[in-house]
Amino acid sequence: MVNVTKRNFLEQSNDLISNLPQAAFVAIDEEMTGISIPNIPRPPKDDTPVERYKTLKQIPERYSIIQFGVALFIPNNSRDNSFNVKRYNFYLFPNSSSNVKEVTLNPSSIEFLQEHGMNFNLWTKEGIPYCTSSKAIEFMEKYRKRAFSLLTDVDSKPKPFSRKKVELTRPEDINFHARSMASLREWIDSARASTNDEGTSFILPPANAFLRRALYESIGQEYPSLILEKCNSSQIRVLRLTVDEKNFRRERQRKEAFEHLMVQELGFWRIFYALSQANRGMLKKGNSIALAANMDEVNLEECQQQESLNSSHRKIPIVLHNGLMDILFALTHFHHPVLPEKYQECKTLICDNFPLLYDTKVMTTEGPRSMRHDNTVLNQLFMVVVTATVASSLHLINSDETQIHEASYDAYMTGAVFYGLVMGVISSLTNGDTITYPWNFKSPNALLTTCTDDAKILRKCFACNKLYLMLTMYTIDLLQEEDPLSRGMHINTTFCVSGSDASISTRDIVQCLASLTAAPTAEGGGLHFEIIWVNDTTFFVAAREDEEERNLERLQHHGKLIHEALCARFTTSKIVCLRDYNQQRKQMNYEETDSKSIEEPTKKRKSLWKIWTWFGEKSEEDTSPSAKRPRIA
Repeated sequence: MVNVTKRNFLEQSNDLISNLPQAAFVAIDEEMTGISIPNIPRPPKDDTPVERYKTLKQIPERYSIIQFGVALFIPNNSRDNSFNVKRYNFYLFPNSSSNVKEVTLNPSSIEFLQEHGMNFNLWTKEGIPYCTSSKAIEFMEKYRKRAFSLLTDVDSKPKPFSRKKVELTRPEDINFHARSMASLREWIDSARASTNDEGTSFILPPANAFLRRALYESIGQEYPSLILEKCNSSQIRVLRLTVDEKNFRRERQRKEAFEHLMVQELGFWRIFYALSQANRGMLKKGNSIALAANMDEVNLEECQQQESLNSSHRKIPIVLHNGLMDILFALTHFHHPVLPEKYQECKTLICDNFPLLYDTKVMTTEGPRSMRHDNTVLNQLFMVVVTATVASSLHLINSDETQIHEASYDAYMTGAVFYGLVMGVISSLTNGDTITYPWNFKSPNALLTTCTDDAKILRKCFACNKLYLMLTMYTIDLLQEEDPLSRGMHINTTFCVSGSDASISTRDIVQCLASLTAAPTAEGGGLHFEIIWVNDTTFFVAAREDEEERNLERLQHHGKLIHEALCARFTTSKIVCLRDYNQQRKQMNYEETDSKSIEEPTKKRKSLWKIWTWFGEKSEEDTSPSAKRPRIA
């Protein structure tokens, strides 16, 4: 593992970009200054993704990334099914001129990171700057013009003044100008030998902008071969250079301009851009200034990259664990600080930048049975999936350090879990698994490099382009307008039971459905169900089937049996399927929006009434009792 800061960013970012094309897949992880908004209650589990997005988007727009971890999994050609892993741990901190959002800290998040060894001094002192895509284009265009002028020696030629020449009238200004020019002539006549590779220099006395302009004009006219540059805030440095010294100086300026662009202006946007291009199958160094390793690789003819929609390059998958927030944070930091207002537009934005994603959290909850695990916490998955099985096939070539909740190590664990899950599915084929897969590969590398465009295979077996959405019944599907329910549930066979007695428990519901699960149904296959509590009096019950075994006709029959059992047991409760439930909520939201617009003109009158109540009169408004604490099943 390498901690990457401003001091070594150019070297390490070049190393990452040069190794990126050889990677079979890339895993990423982030550590942030906050992951929740204060004073916003925990969202209900019956939220749809559209409803949840309104709250979620505020988090990456408010907080900042502290660490961005990247792990490259590069196939080891000398051994089958083994990978060399390179880890990079980037510290990010905005500089004062980047015009990005302010850094906001959430106390609980900072306390958590302190407990796990976060180096906040390194973050604030040596953190890498970053910018958004629009600013990156501006910075690269400015650099292109500057580099072109240096390359063509434009700066060494005297520039004509577009405005009228300065005329000095005050005696003190005239005397200052004369003394300055006299000292300059004396320096020129002395003809001292050069003391360094960039000739000799002479610094004129401090002056205001008006007098400096007069000196620029006079020296440029009288000594056109001299080079003038600003020194400090109020002085002019005059340089007298030979041809070789001019060339040396020009090369230094070109190098400094390139390093300033990469480190101080583009910063980590360069890595974001490289990852996005690799994920889109468009990683080609000659296409962009941002991917150049040094100033000699820069193509000055065009600033913006020319992208081919029919690129022949392989798409390199990006792997995350519970990675929705990681993607949203990346977009608010390196694309645009504000996410789209509409949820569907956000999904499109994610696909535009990262069209090939895997979320190991979804894989372990939605994938084939060989991937399923009860505990999906990352370090616990790593212990079960990796340590005892495939750890010997992963070789950390730049570090053996292990630190949970350090971004690069979490990225490594994420990629290792992905590798272990894929190997588990592959090995199940040779162990007599009854599930028939539409492919047969001997290694993850062959699978990923051969099938990156086969959507059916990758989506069915590895939940490609699906993201985990915490504390909801849904899984985000980036390629579909409507997101599916998670854990094998279906919107037509999931039922909401509301208005039930608060004394009812999960055990009561299980007993109600026990007779249905005791034996296979007439339609074949056992009946499975899921119970999800919303609050003390509202819960959902869903018939579910694993995707690889799903039979819609059988699932509908199981849903019908569950509905009949619920209606027989909870006779006083309202029972509707999830599709109707969502339609009713949608209609209620519309009505609330309309009522708010009608009530707006009367707000002033209501506020006047409240003012009178402050003076000791009792308010006539009823106060509703506080809601009971939701039960978590």
